[in-house]
Amino acid sequence: MQTILSTSMAVLTAVLLSLVSFQPLAAQSEPGSIKGTVVNAQTQQYLPGATIAIEGSKRGTISNAAGEFSIGDLEPGAYTLKITMLGYAPFVKTDVIIRPARTTSVEIGLTETVIESEGVEVSAGAFSGVSGERISRTSFNAEEARRAPGTGGDVGRVLTTLPSVAQTDNREAGLAVRGGSPAENAYYIDHIPVPNINHFPSLGNASGAISLLNMDFVDDISLRAGGFNAQYADRLSSVVGIEFREGNRDSYDAQLDINATGFGGGIEGPLPGVDGSFMVSAKRSFLDLLVNGLGTGIAPRFANVQGKGVIDLDQKNRLTILEVYGEDDFIMDKDDAIDNEDREYGQSNSKQNTVGLTWRRLWDGPGYSKTSLSYSLIDRDENWSNVKDDILQLRTDVRENLFNFRNTNYYEFTDAHRLEFGADASMTTGDYLFEFGATVNPTTSEPIPAFAVAQNADNFRGGGFASWTWSILPQLELTGGLRADYYDWNEELNIAPRVSASWLATQRLTINAAWGQYYQTLPMSMLAQSTLSKGLATPRADHAVLGADYMLTSDTKLSIEGYYKTYTDMPLDPNDPVHFPVDAIGLENSIDNSAGFVGGGEARSWGTELMIQKKLAEDFYGIISGSWFRSEYKDLTGVWRNRSYDNQYMASIIGGFKPNNLWEFSARWTIAGGRPYTPIDLAASNAVGFQVYDASRPMGERMPVYHNLNVRVDRRFNFAGSSLIVYLDVWNVYNQENVAFYRWDKEEGDIDTELQWSTLPVLGMEFEF
Repeated sequence: MQTILSTSMAVLTAVLLSLVSFQPLAAQSEPGSIKGTVVNAQTQQYLPGATIAIEGSKRGTISNAAGEFSIGDLEPGAYTLKITMLGYAPFVKTDVIIRPARTTSVEIGLTETVIESEGVEVSAGAFSGVSGERISRTSFNAEEARRAPGTGGDVGRVLTTLPSVAQTDNREAGLAVRGGSPAENAYYIDHIPVPNINHFPSLGNASGAISLLNMDFVDDISLRAGGFNAQYADRLSSVVGIEFREGNRDSYDAQLDINATGFGGGIEGPLPGVDGSFMVSAKRSFLDLLVNGLGTGIAPRFANVQGKGVIDLDQKNRLTILEVYGEDDFIMDKDDAIDNEDREYGQSNSKQNTVGLTWRRLWDGPGYSKTSLSYSLIDRDENWSNVKDDILQLRTDVRENLFNFRNTNYYEFTDAHRLEFGADASMTTGDYLFEFGATVNPTTSEPIPAFAVAQNADNFRGGGFASWTWSILPQLELTGGLRADYYDWNEELNIAPRVSASWLATQRLTINAAWGQYYQTLPMSMLAQSTLSKGLATPRADHAVLGADYMLTSDTKLSIEGYYKTYTDMPLDPNDPVHFPVDAIGLENSIDNSAGFVGGGEARSWGTELMIQKKLAEDFYGIISGSWFRSEYKDLTGVWRNRSYDNQYMASIIGGFKPNNLWEFSARWTIAGGRPYTPIDLAASNAVGFQVYDASRPMGERMPVYHNLNVRVDRRFNFAGSSLIVYLDVWNVYNQENVAFYRWDKEEGDIDTELQWSTLPVLGMEFEF
C-alpha cells in the first residue's frame, strides 16, 4: 500500500509543481468580501445592532434588522473579527479566510453575558460557550481543521489531537474516547445522525481508514467527550457534532482538490427562484487507476458524493437538505495475497448513504425548533478465503436500513430560566447473512465447526427528553435533564437523569461539573445473529466529570478535567470468558459468536486531562495537551483486566506559525503508552494450525510506546479571481516503527509484527475559482 502511495506521490508532485510554477497573467488579485449573520447562540434569534469590526484595522459595520452584515473590498488573506453587543459577551472570530473575488459567509452566535454590574468590562474572547454544554466540549473551526498536521484533511483525524481521544492506529480514523470503544460514539451532521463518516467502515463500529467528508464543506467540528446533555441518545461515550457551512448565495464558485488519496471537485451557488443556496462535491481515489496502469500491486478504491441545500421559506422558516454517500471496494486476488505474504484473499464491497431533511422554525418568542427526518443505508458484502487451501474463512452480506426522526426545541422564558425538550425515534431493519469457516476457540484451542447465520431483524427505539437550565445567580448556572427511551428489541424502558453546573468564579475562571446516565443498544449486526440476544439488558454508562477553564489571555484557554465512568450490563462471551467483546468490535472488527453472549458485564475508566489551546488571533496558534487515565473491564472469571484502549498516558504538542497570508508552517508530536494486548501462544498455534492466544495472560502485555512527528507546510497563491493552496503534510517524519498488532504466521510457524504507517508524505492542492 505504501509503495503505491509513494509512486502516486511522484506523479502528483510533478503535476503540482507544474501548477505552482504557472504564473497568472493578472498582476493583482481581486478583493473579496465577508457576508454574515449574527444570532443569539441559545435562541437562534437574529440580533440587530451588533458591531462587527476587523481587528487591526478601522473597517467595520453593524448588523441590520435581520442580523445580517457585509464588509467588502478586502484583500485576500486571513482576518479576525470582533463582535460586540450590549447584553452579550464580546466574541472574537479567528481564521476568517478571504479569497479573491469570493464572498466568505459566516454565522456568529453571541452568548448572553452573565455580568450585569455597571463599570465591569468583559473582555472579548475567541472561545464561545453554549448554555448547558460547558463541560467536556471542544471545537475546531474550518480552518483549524483543514490545516491540522498529520490529518491530510481528514475530519475524524482532527479530533485525535485532543486529550480525550486515545491513540489507536494511524491507519484508522476511529475515535476511542475516555477508554471507550469506537463503537460507543455518535456522529451528527447538521442535526442529522450519520452512522459513520469514514470509508472502509466496519459493521457496528463508527470507524474506518479515511473520512468520506469534504473538508471544504465543514464549518465547525465539536467533540462532547462526556457528560453531554439529555438531547443525545443511544451512545455511551461521546458525541461528534459537525456543521456544514452554507453555499454562496451571491455567485457560483467551484473547487478542485487532489492529494495522495484521490481527486475531487465541487460547486456551490444560489438556488434559482428561491432564497437559498446549494453545495455539491464528489471525490474518487486514483491509486487503483495507477495500479491498473502499472499492472502490479493492489489498492483500494473509494468514491463519495455529498451535498447540502438551504432554502429560506421566510425569515422564520428554513429547510436544509443533506446528502452524504460513500462506496468502497477492495479486491485482493490469490496471487497478490501470496506476493504480499497475506493469509487470505478475497474482496470487500460496501456502500453507505445518508439523506435527510431538516426544518428549522424560529418562534415568535425567544426560541426555536429543529425537526429532522433522515434515512441511512449500510450495504456490505465481503468474501475471504484461505490462501493455502481455498477454504472459506468469512462471508458477510448485510443490508441495513435506518430511519430516524429527531426533534429538538429551545425556549427562553426569562434570563434565568430556559427549557430544551424534544423527541426522537429510530427504526432499523436489515437482512444479515454471516458464514464463518471452521476455526478454533482462540482461548481454549477447542475446534469450532463452520457455521452460518441468516436473519431478518428489526429494532425500534423511541425516546424523549427535557432539560431545564436555571441561572440561580448571574455567575451560577444549573441544568437538570431527563431522558426516557424504549427499546423494542428487548422491550426495555430506560430512564436516564443528567445534571450539570457551571460557576463563573472570576472573570477568567469557570468551574464545571456534570453527572449522567447513558444507554446504548448493541449493534444490530450482533443482535440479529440470535433471538437469544433479546434477553440482554441495554448496556449503560454513568459519567461523572469535574473541570475548570481558565482564560490565560483572550485567545488562550487552559482546561483541566477529571472524570470517572462506569459501565454495567455489557455483553460477555462464555466461549471466551476473559475478553471484552465490545472492544473486539472496534479494534479487531470481530462480529462472530454473538449468539452466545450473556449480559451483566462491568467496566470502568477514570482519568485526568489537561489542555492549553491558543487560537490564531495573530500569527501563532497551538495546543498542548496531556492525559493520564485507566480503562478496565471485569471478565466472567471476576478478574479486572485492561481494556484495549488503555494507553494509560498520552501527550501531544501541536503548533503553527503563519508569518504572512501566503505561508504557514505547522507540526505535531504525539506520544502515548502502549496498548494492552493478549500475547499469542506460539506452541498452541503451531499445534492446532490456527492463531491461539495465551489464556494465562489476557490483556497482560503492552505494545511498545507509540510516538511520531508530523510536519506540514502550506503555500497559498492568490490569482486575479481564484486561489490555489499547495500543501505538504509529512506523517511520521522520523519513521518510528509503531506496532499495529502481532499475528501468527502459519507458513513460518512464527509471530509477525504488523507495523503502522511509516514515513508518509501527503502532497495536495486545493484550487478555488
